[in-house]
Amino acid sequence: MNRIFFAVYATVALLTSQAANAFTSDDSTSILKLVNNPVLIQALYLHPANLLSGVGDVAANGAVAGNAASGAVVDIEGQRWGADLVAAALITHQDPSLGIATINFGAAQMQSNGSFGSANHFLAENFFLESWARTLLMLKETGNPAYTPMINSQIGNLAKAMHYYISSGDFLTEDGKCQTDFTHRCFLNAAALGEVASLASDPQLAAMALQSAQSGLNRQLQDGTFPEKGGFDINYNAASIMFASRYLMVCKDANMKALLLKAIHRAGERESQEVSEDGELSMIGSTRTGIDEKHDGSGDTKGFDTKGIVHALVYSGQVDVLAGSRNNGERDLMEAGSIVAKNRGW
Repeated sequence: MNRIFFAVYATVALLTSQAANAFTSDDSTSILKLVNNPVLIQALYLHPANLLSGVGDVAANGAVAGNAASGAVVDIEGQRWGADLVAAALITHQDPSLGIATINFGAAQMQSNGSFGSANHFLAENFFLESWARTLLMLKETGNPAYTPMINSQIGNLAKAMHYYISSGDFLTEDGKCQTDFTHRCFLNAAALGEVASLASDPQLAAMALQSAQSGLNRQLQDGTFPEKGGFDINYNAASIMFASRYLMVCKDANMKALLLKAIHRAGERESQEVSEDGELSMIGSTRTGIDEKHDGSGDTKGFDTKGIVHALVYSGQVDVLAGSRNNGERDLMEAGSIVAKNRGW
């Protein structure tokens, strides 16, 4: 496994170094630094088809899959993949226009009151709000003044949409659910609230982000699991890791950052237990993967979210590296992400 992992590092070491030198943020915790990892570059960011596996086509105007149909009722959640396209383009020095168009297409669906008219505010709108905020943060972190007009023109609407969301009954309902069944939603709340707070300098949103993150941390099990429906799930433990890691990048509370760092590492170690030596994944014992139906109306059960699992394993090691750790098992976690990707042919 070490040969595979270090071969990936050797393949893209120069590209990673160049990308790092292009970023101007002095803060060691930034969204771009979180995603600036050779495993992610090699497996996903150099190959958009891998990054968008299971998502569908993205039209030139940024509409994702069914959203491109004339007169279609826009599934705002589908537009969230724009942030990943932007990350991939920035890290590999490509044009991020398609990813930006994807976010802009979603942002254009916002109604005058700050809503998006979605049937499910949490699962649809908050996923998109986190992606929208993450995109603006990454563009800001490049230090490229060409992105400044877009960033400045959108922060107000982004903050308005987030305040509409937290004022709705859906937020209180879903915040309650995250504390009982769906831990990843606690961290989605934290990431979305924290990212918007960082852009808009909004102390109310920052305080709510801190509370949501604490709710998620309070649910972590002794073995490191971020539980879903009472136990471990390979996809949703990964989702918790991803959102918790993104929140860590914008969190300003030193105590919370220390708690998150430890919790993310523990959750990554638990995730890696479901990866065989040759990169096969196991859903045995998962509480939702292979059991719950997809939200697309197909009636199919949820399969592995492989790209999410790869991201989560890499993030759980990358946050250690950004914090200055070199001997806490962070390379083992990133290696696990690498062999999962290799097993998939990425």
